Amino acid sequence: MTEAGAFPPVALASRWTHLWADPVSRVMPLPSPTAEGRSESERSGVVGSPEPVCAACGGPRGPRKREACSDRCRAELSRRRRRDALRTRDDEIRALLETALKKLEEGAP
Repeated sequence: MTEAGAFPPVALASRWTHLWADPVSRVMPLPSPTAEGRSESERSGVVGSPEPVCAACGGPRGPRKREACSDRCRAELSRRRRRDALRTRDDEIRALLETALKKLEEGAP
């Protein structure tokens, strides 16, 4: 082949010779050690951005939805939140009533 038909063209070859001038940089990297030879953080799987899931049913939800995939699941989440709030309120009232009962049993002055 002549210089005109050579690849890369001579004009470009002078610019890009540093890419293949060093034979060490072209050597393939050694394979990574086995799982037993690596730390736990190296063995863990790659964590990417998971597909969004519905907080109520666990099914896939659209990217524009906040927590639930449907109106039914949104209503279920609302009922769960309300039930949790009532349970917390009831626990606080129960604690207050137990304290009041102890005071009464001790004998009020």
